[in-house]
Amino acid sequence: MKILVVNADDFGYSRGINRGIIKAHEKGIVASTSVMVTEPAAQEAKVLKDYKDLSVGLHFNITGESVRKRILQKVKLIFEDIKTVEEEFKRQIDLFIGLVGRPPDHLDSHHHVHLHPKIKPIFEQYSREHQTPVRAFGEVNFVDEFFGWDRFSRPDLSRISVKHLLRILSDLPGGVSELMCHPGFVDPGLKSSYAKEREVELATLVDDRVAEFIVNSGIKLCNWREASLYLWNS
Repeated sequence: MKILVVNADDFGYSRGINRGIIKAHEKGIVASTSVMVTEPAAQEAKVLKDYKDLSVGLHFNITGESVRKRILQKVKLIFEDIKTVEEEFKRQIDLFIGLVGRPPDHLDSHHHVHLHPKIKPIFEQYSREHQTPVRAFGEVNFVDEFFGWDRFSRPDLSRISVKHLLRILSDLPGGVSELMCHPGFVDPGLKSSYAKEREVELATLVDDRVAEFIVNSGIKLCNWREASLYLWNS
């Protein structure tokens, strides 16, 4: 069986991104999102309680502008003082629970910092203790090909087209896969170099051809809560 979790990163980054993620859930294939609890529009994560079929995770952030300067006051290089990073992880978990009203359904991070060898054990311990899936850990196939830049960080909108997404979906292996995406609307509050691409992603994710392909291919769309049951009971 092919099980797919489509996760929209960066909820809380801006109000436009929040609106885009909600639309991608209501009108498209997104069934999960991860929240940047340190960002200006994070308070809007409180509304996610109303979306019962949307799983919500923590998008751990120590490389965004909102937290980087504060943490770098304590450490020369952001990964040298792991105690500081661990304290920040616990702080963001607490912030998340305060916003969403429950622990995160899954974990990932801004710029994939949780994959750094010194930080990874923090996430591994939390995952074991709470049976919480973590991006790119364990047996879950992580799909990062749906992104509007090439490997040289140059814009390439063909990588977030319907055609490209259908190719990605056709190549999914059996088991659980996570497709990372970044839908959103561009607004003045967005301080990101990945901007116009978000609206293209959104248009692709709500395209009827994508939903039809998933149904016809026998792919089972899940949120992370549903996928976790499969992972921990298999």
